[in-house]
Amino acid sequence: MPAPGLAPRSRHPMVRRRLILVALTAMVVAAPAGFAVSARSDVAALPGAPKVCSPALRSQRTLAKVATATVPVSGHPFGVVTTADGAWSFVSTLSGEVAVVANRGNMPRVVQGITLPGDMLAGIALTHDGRYVLVADRSGAAVLRVIGAERGARALLGRLSVSGASSNVALQSAIEVAISPDDRFVFVSLESANEVAVFNLRRALASGFRKSALVGTIPLGLAPVGMAVSPDGNWLYATSEGAALTDMRHGTISVIDIRRAETRPRHSVVASVAAGCDPVRVAVSPKGNVVWVTARESNSLLAFSASRLRTDPKHALLARVRVGTAPVGLALLRNAGRIVVADSNRFAAPGASAELTVVEQGGGTFLVTVATGSATTSHTVRVPAGLATTLGCAHVPEADLVRRSFAFLLEREPPSSILRTFSLEQIGDYFPDYPAVLRRALSGEAGP
Repeated sequence: MPAPGLAPRSRHPMVRRRLILVALTAMVVAAPAGFAVSARSDVAALPGAPKVCSPALRSQRTLAKVATATVPVSGHPFGVVTTADGAWSFVSTLSGEVAVVANRGNMPRVVQGITLPGDMLAGIALTHDGRYVLVADRSGAAVLRVIGAERGARALLGRLSVSGASSNVALQSAIEVAISPDDRFVFVSLESANEVAVFNLRRALASGFRKSALVGTIPLGLAPVGMAVSPDGNWLYATSEGAALTDMRHGTISVIDIRRAETRPRHSVVASVAAGCDPVRVAVSPKGNVVWVTARESNSLLAFSASRLRTDPKHALLARVRVGTAPVGLALLRNAGRIVVADSNRFAAPGASAELTVVEQGGGTFLVTVATGSATTSHTVRVPAGLATTLGCAHVPEADLVRRSFAFLLEREPPSSILRTFSLEQIGDYFPDYPAVLRRALSGEAGP
């Protein structure tokens, strides 16, 4: 971006026998190949990026001075959930036991195990009021009282189950659990049935689990697994490892209208969008504007615009961040502006290891990679406070400002001429029409 004539300036996750509650982590801010913007705050991607299913990895550095605690848990741990006060954790195991972990002192410890005979437990969740633990169990979910689990008293209250499961093995494949914000409804992904079951938890509790609480099922793509509810409680996001039996080229992220799912579940899917190879887990940003997905066979963390998933699916993908081998679990650290991704190395790839990757979210600084043919350039870009307002488009996210700004630059000069580090307001110093062009380009755009 120099002035003319000047040179440019410089299926089941990997089974582990030990539960790592706080692990030594690796950190990456990775811009995908192609025209891409990967943010240390919001993220965005320019058109023309290559196929998502590339298994390439990103080199990472190890985070030092991270406190760790490893707690032995028998029975192949699968999922973990922690109470709001951090005092207790509950760990589901594939051998049919829920381990109750007390997080007091310097070292968490298992205080008891709650056995559910004959079951293979998978995903686990807490109701928002903190009263119940729900764990994916065969054809639905087992419901446990938190206070009973903490005190070593009777904990199992009953089970939510899909009818006909005894004669249909496909229905016996519960994998993850999600709960509506009002704790009335429970959603359970049935991996082999290609459906999500919807249960009325309030009805089940009121009847002592004597009446069926099944509302119905939501048909999805092949092998639905991960689920997450939007902060406003309006949308359920669910991953499927394949679009359909006849289309295994990519998996999908589906958007489900929760209010519709509570009454007419089979007609509640609003949209389904390609989400890399074998997408398996999903999380939603605190503001509800970005949906994050781990694509296990793409070794990537994908970011989608929540609104565009519903209104403009073809342009919903904001970015992909290369992480470690076979990423599965992910968690948003709301106070730290970071996402923690569990790189499972599920299939024991040569030279790979299971680890955690930490991706920055906060700050207003973006790492941009532009790949054209065999040449690749990287740029660190800052979005100054108030720039969107100055351009007359305060509703536009910073990520879109960066994306549009690079599209503007690439129409006028090659990537090698763009400064390696700069702030967006500097573009106007080289191209006076920048503010006017951006204002026109962004004036009609809504935020993600």
